[in-house]
Order: sequence, then C-alpha cells, then structure tokens
Amino acid sequence: RVVRNLNLDVGVSSDYDRWYQRLMNPVKQKVSYEKEGVGYSINGHSFLISKFEVPEVLVDHSFELKFVAKDRYTLTLLNTDVPGFADQSVIKGVVGQLLTVPVGASALQLLIQSQTDNTDLASIYLSKKSLLRSVQNLNDNLFISENGKQTGILSLVYQGADRNYLVQTLDEIMRVYLEKNVLSRTEETQSTLVFLEKQLPKLRSQ
Repeated sequence: RVVRNLNLDVGVSSDYDRWYQRLMNPVKQKVSYEKEGVGYSINGHSFLISKFEVPEVLVDHSFELKFVAKDRYTLTLLNTDVPGFADQSVIKGVVGQLLTVPVGASALQLLIQSQTDNTDLASIYLSKKSLLRSVQNLNDNLFISENGKQTGILSLVYQGADRNYLVQTLDEIMRVYLEKNVLSRTEETQSTLVFLEKQLPKLRSQ
C-alpha cells in the first residue's frame, strides 16, 4: 500500500544525477513522492507526474523525457527492441493533457502537469518499476526493531540519501501501520462483542 499510495514505483532521475555533473555544476534538485503524483523541481523549474502507467512489456524500461516547448514534450523509449513498440519509440505529448499510446491490447498513459517553462532542463529519465521490485527496494532499506522486550514500541530506520524522500516514506509507513492497527483492534473488539452476545444468554440462565 505504501508503494501505491506514494507512487514509489515511478522512477525519476536526470543527467544532473551523474557524478561529474554534480561536481562541475552543483544544483539543488528535489523529487517528491505524494498521493497526487511524483514531483520534480530544480532551479525554478518543476513538473508533476500525475499519472504514469505502462503495459507489462514496458515495465522496468527507461524513457527519456524532454520538454521541447513550454507545453510540449517528447518521450523516448531507450530500448527500441520492445515488441510492439518499435514504431512508437518517440512520442509527442502535451503538458496538462493525458497522453494515451496503444501498445498491443494495453496502453501507455502519462499525465504531466507544470506551470513553468522547462525547455532548459536536461534530459529526465522515467521508468515504471514492477511492484515486486518496488517493494523489495523499500524492504532492503527499511529496518524495524522493538525497543526492549515486549514493550510494543517499534523503532524504524530507513536508509537513503534524499532526506525528503525518507521523511515522506516513513510518515506513510507509520500512517498505514496505525490504520491497520486500529482496524485490527476494531475487528478484535467486534469479535469480542459477538462472543459476549452469545455467552450472555447462557450466563443469565445459570
């Protein structure tokens, strides 16, 4: 649920992530994962990926996103050997409009929102990761332990380089955990009430 709620299965990176770019041209970029989508901002430029869905054949494949005008972009599949997609490796889209590209019996869908002119941005790379891979990435960096024996107090440690990403993910993990815990307690309480209702007639007759 955490992966789906925060769109953690959408990968976003850029040429600015390369070590020599960080060394020669240090910039402050931010990738935020929210229920509304995945946001990207850098040097006054920003956009939001509100929707990014791909058919199974394109899962875990990378696309290059380039803004060619304030309200126009191109999306290029970097692996041109994908069956059924060879003739559509370069796609043109409009900011603020849902892009739908048929792929076999399914379709690729992308919705980008932006209020800024992003034509000066370097290439952005998008990928839709499999749910299994996304959950595994989350589990590999998440460590949960109990503070003391039978205290019921949990300690969560999530490792990573992006502070904002870590805070957002931990907050959502705790929210989902508390929600499930409340639901579990509610179900236990309901079961107890049902049991008592069955036992009351017996007790009254004694």
